[in-house]
Amino acid sequence: MIRFFSYLMLLTVVSFSTTASITPPLIHDYSSGLFRFQQTLAKKGNSDAQYKLARMYQMGLGIAKNEKEALIWLNKAAAQGHNKAKHKLLFIEIKEQGLNEARIKQLDSLQQQAKGKNPDAQYCLGRMYAEGVGVTKDLDKAIIWFNKAAFNGDNEAEDDAIAIEEELNRLEFKKIKSRKVVLDKRKKEKKREKAQKKKQRQQALNKKRAKVKALEKQQRQDALNLAKLEEQNLAEREAEVRRLLNVALAEEEAKKIAEEEYKRELQQINLANENQKKKTRLSTFQSAPCKGKSAKFLSICR
Repeated sequence: MIRFFSYLMLLTVVSFSTTASITPPLIHDYSSGLFRFQQTLAKKGNSDAQYKLARMYQMGLGIAKNEKEALIWLNKAAAQGHNKAKHKLLFIEIKEQGLNEARIKQLDSLQQQAKGKNPDAQYCLGRMYAEGVGVTKDLDKAIIWFNKAAFNGDNEAEDDAIAIEEELNRLEFKKIKSRKVVLDKRKKEKKREKAQKKKQRQQALNKKRAKVKALEKQQRQDALNLAKLEEQNLAEREAEVRRLLNVALAEEEAKKIAEEEYKRELQQINLANENQKKKTRLSTFQSAPCKGKSAKFLSICR
């Protein structure tokens, strides 16, 4: 319920802020008038007005920011027993000077008051958790104490609870955005790795294909070279066979010629011998016609 009320207040503030952005001079006049009004009451000793005036100095509402003046009016309000002013001064002291024994006791007292449903103490404890002053910073606990303070009637706590909610939303959005950035980065890395692996596989495949293609080309070239070599060897063998055949034919022709020459010479020798025999017989006959076998047929030899 408190959370819903806080969101409702946020819508009111946003609506008011939107209107303010349209008419800034009016808001400035309103803040200045409110400041003068609170200042008048504060100077008359109104502790609540003194606290509110200190807040206006801190936030720069209706007047320029002035921490020194804010501290002066806080002390005046605290001196009159204003609980919020006391708690605010404790908050400032712990924030600026840290914890000591006295402040630890004051902080314990503040926590006990907060547990006792004191809205001023609850609001201050919420601020401490919101900024990590005197305690470990914890925005979730800050919202819890702000909501408790708002439930118990503290108007400031409502705005601070909304502001912390917005801060948590921003942090959550930032966390989600950061996680999304990381996831997107991982996704891109995986995509890049996948693309790289795909590229490597494709390169390996292309390399393998190129190797196979080169091997096939080499095999075709080797087959072509072998065919050419076989063709050359066949041509050389055919040429050698033709040469040998020609040699054989030439030898055969030479042999025939030699045989014919031999026959002619033999015929000539035989013819010469025959002629010589005829000449010898004729010469013998002429010199001694009655000798020999033919003499008996000659009448002169009877």
